[in-house]
Amino acid sequence: DIDQLALEVKLGQSLILGFEGTHLTQSLKELLEICHIGGVILFSRNYSSPLQLKKLCFDLQHIASQNAPYLPLIISIDQEGGRVCRLREPFTHFPSANVLGKMSDEKLVVEVARATAKELEAVGINTNLAPVLDLATNHLNRVIGDRSFGEKMSCVSRLGAAYIKGLHSGGVLSVAKHFPGHGDTFQDSHLGLPTSWQLESLLRTREMEPFRMASLAGVDAVMTAHVIYPEVERENPATLSEYIIGDLLRKGCSFYGPVMSDDLLMSAISSLYSLPEGALRAYKAGVDMLLISKEEDKGISVYQALLRAAKRGELTEDRINGATYNILSMKRKIKWPEKATVDASSLGVIGCQEHKDLVAKVLGS
Repeated sequence: DIDQLALEVKLGQSLILGFEGTHLTQSLKELLEICHIGGVILFSRNYSSPLQLKKLCFDLQHIASQNAPYLPLIISIDQEGGRVCRLREPFTHFPSANVLGKMSDEKLVVEVARATAKELEAVGINTNLAPVLDLATNHLNRVIGDRSFGEKMSCVSRLGAAYIKGLHSGGVLSVAKHFPGHGDTFQDSHLGLPTSWQLESLLRTREMEPFRMASLAGVDAVMTAHVIYPEVERENPATLSEYIIGDLLRKGCSFYGPVMSDDLLMSAISSLYSLPEGALRAYKAGVDMLLISKEEDKGISVYQALLRAAKRGELTEDRINGATYNILSMKRKIKWPEKATVDASSLGVIGCQEHKDLVAKVLGS
């Protein structure tokens, strides 16, 4: 029950943090205990072997369970296939969404997503930050490019929904990105603030359609784009826009699950505001989960900023409870580790022959 959670816990649940290293450090343990963070994002730097990764995920969940018995951590990663794969061998390296898009075979996409999910689930990762639902309409766009299923709305919509279905059947949650569309830009949001000059009418009828289909397919969360759309709102990029999140995503796509920001350390946001200020503005705009990709101590400054804002009445009780409700609705789908110890029994699925054959099937088609 949300009413029984302390304010500190509710606000901490909004933080999804990245960290250094391949094991649970004292500073990370303290962060889990003091800030009650909602989840983590893993990168290649957190991985040395499947067994090590399984132990890391187990240790993270163990600390979380001691701290808040009914609030499992969201343990997330970008394992899209193609060039965005954080986990190296022996994990199976599946082809990019672009390769799958050219084949336009929904059954095959379900199989690839299910296989990806099974390998993630084997080590305790419960959330894949995929699929990419941006339309690849600008061929100068390198940041999205082959991460997209293609430029046709119908193809991206169908295959995106199939990918979500596959992840779910493999036991992993799905985060669609980057709303309301990052495909029409050519600037990289890691380096600056991209602009899309799309008319709102075109966004609604074209770019948003894959997200509408994802919502119908039961996608678990949606990630916002650090992109500004001057024809929709002159002031703010999507991550900081109450109109884009509330009107276009919530009402326009009938999506009522949690909204996650893209990494708040990217230049697109950090060039405009300090991290605590940017995070606070995103939260006020309707972002429920604030993603900070590294230097976990930066999460503390965001947590403290949220807490101060709540205590001085800048964040309403309705907003805080709404965000908490959305996050908890996602967390109810997460399975706790079944065993009390870490062993290698589940790891045989990683890089198994069946998955290698599936890669060959995709590339040979």
